[in-house]
Amino acid sequence: MRMVEAFEFEDDLLRISRSSRPPGLRIEGELDAARHTVLDRLLLIAGIEHQRAHLDFSGLEFVDLGAMNLIIDHARKLPDGHVLVLDFLPPELERMFNEVPEGLLAGLIIGRSRAS
Repeated sequence: MRMVEAFEFEDDLLRISRSSRPPGLRIEGELDAARHTVLDRLLLIAGIEHQRAHLDFSGLEFVDLGAMNLIIDHARKLPDGHVLVLDFLPPELERMFNEVPEGLLAGLIIGRSRAS
């Protein structure tokens, strides 16, 4: 069961909301360079507040590689024992992450798949 608490950011192309079950962020729409600053701020908050913060991409239609690099950088800087769980990645991004050696993705876990 997914529970959305509140919208943290919303514009014509992107909506990011906090979720409580599982705790983290739900990201919907298009995530491009113009929205990296807001993503950066919300990832910082989610990564500190939750030892296991889920990023739900089930409503994501587009993400640029800069946003994915931002997520990878945040995961590397998390406090010990904290992780970002990437749920419902678009298939092309899931394949990309699965091909990267695990050691390069410190702090990241591939979670639930869109196929499941």
